[in-house]
Amino acid sequence: GQVTVRGPSRDLHSGLYGGPARNPIQLLCTILGEMKDADGRVTLAGFYDGVPEVTPAVRASWDALGFDGAEFLGEV
Repeated sequence: GQVTVRGPSRDLHSGLYGGPARNPIQLLCTILGEMKDADGRVTLAGFYDGVPEVTPAVRASWDALGFDGAEFLGEV
């Protein structure tokens, strides 16, 4: 799919136009922000179609790796 956001042909004063004429960048940020729920899962219909669930055995094998995300990201 594609999203096209169109804006005004010139800068508009937010005091006069801020309600009826939304800022295109702010609108796009709102749209993108709503594409994930509070748990970080993508909310687009069909996005996860065909993606298998992680099995308990696979999850256990990942956990056994001992990866520490906080430690890994600590330097950055």
